[in-house]
Amino acid sequence: MDHRLQTTFIALGSSIGDGAAQLRQAVKLLETIASGPIACSSLWQTEPFEMQASDWFSNAVVSFNTSLSAAELLGSLKDIERQSGRPTNHGVNTPRTLDLDIIGLGDEVICSEDLTIPHPKASQRLFVLLPLAEIAPDFRFPKSNESLATLIAQAPALEVIKTTLLEV
Repeated sequence: MDHRLQTTFIALGSSIGDGAAQLRQAVKLLETIASGPIACSSLWQTEPFEMQASDWFSNAVVSFNTSLSAAELLGSLKDIERQSGRPTNHGVNTPRTLDLDIIGLGDEVICSEDLTIPHPKASQRLFVLLPLAEIAPDFRFPKSNESLATLIAQAPALEVIKTTLLEV
């Protein structure tokens, strides 16, 4: 099925094993579904947030164009998570080798049992907002007039440390 090319923003996170390596591998796998180059934020280290016991997270945000539908994109992201060692029956708010969340897909707004776009908590999470601001400073969530700078200022306090570029 042909779909129009849309820009997608994906948040990446890992708290098990070598998080930086997990995220670099995830970007390589995302290249298989991207139409063109992938823009990558820096790598950020983040204290666990709303989590059961966990090591710090490695986080980043990437952006690329894709012709996949929202459902196809979600399926591809789930496949990449599985390839990275994430079990399909993982618990909520538990450590994971890889977590991929759709932050945005063009101007789509979806709220279904299987998928919500934009991600429902993305606009409140510094570990998404800060790397997102690096690669798309003018990004605005659909149906929102709030700038990323405003959302960052309003987000709950969290220790988030920018480390290095996410080089693949």
